[in-house]
Amino acid sequence: MISVANRIIAKDTTETGVEAALAAAKALVLPPEQDSTARRPPNASGTAHPDTSKGTTGRDTSNASRGADSTAGGGSDSNGFTPRSKEAVPFLEFVIKHGDPEAKEKAAVLLYSAATPLLQQPQDFQGAEQILRMAVGAANPSGKVYPASNYLLGLALLFQVPQIDPVTEKQKSCDGAKQEQTLLAGADSALTAGRSVNPEAVDKNLGIIKKYNPRIASMLKAYCKGEKTKKKA
Repeated sequence: MISVANRIIAKDTTETGVEAALAAAKALVLPPEQDSTARRPPNASGTAHPDTSKGTTGRDTSNASRGADSTAGGGSDSNGFTPRSKEAVPFLEFVIKHGDPEAKEKAAVLLYSAATPLLQQPQDFQGAEQILRMAVGAANPSGKVYPASNYLLGLALLFQVPQIDPVTEKQKSCDGAKQEQTLLAGADSALTAGRSVNPEAVDKNLGIIKKYNPRIASMLKAYCKGEKTKKKA
């Protein structure tokens, strides 16, 4: 199916090509018996739990991604199906470029489904972020996929912070501190947009972002002094 779809979309950007691309993406993302249009975004309860008890220079924030409910991810099913999420992306990009609003919404559903396994072990938060940004961009803002994709996007962004935080502190990196600030701001925005999916979990994570902010401000002040001096010079 995949090779056939590639041949079709190489020459056909009409509805026929769009349908072939959707079918190929579905085969890569979902088990054969599962209809992507019937799949509802899970009521995931992922919550980040960084350790902020050590103040703005606390070192142990590595557990921030451990609170995600496994229902937020796909993984292998009982029949051994393993999603090939990233291989589906080019097909869904084609659908978004050439499809009508209905096709784009179906693409958003599949992108959401493609991203969810990446939030489970072995985790690929950056990969999930990339796919979920596509889902948010393709989804109808008044539909169900839009807030669900934003919710998972917020988690994917927030869970990257404890991965880079120890390196930022060890290297006293101004760029690292700025990256963390950007990730937290993006997580705040996405989680707020996805709050209707799971208000309790979103509120907990927004609270965690607020706890992180003083630490980031402290690192920016401490690590970016030299950069300010260079700019003045």
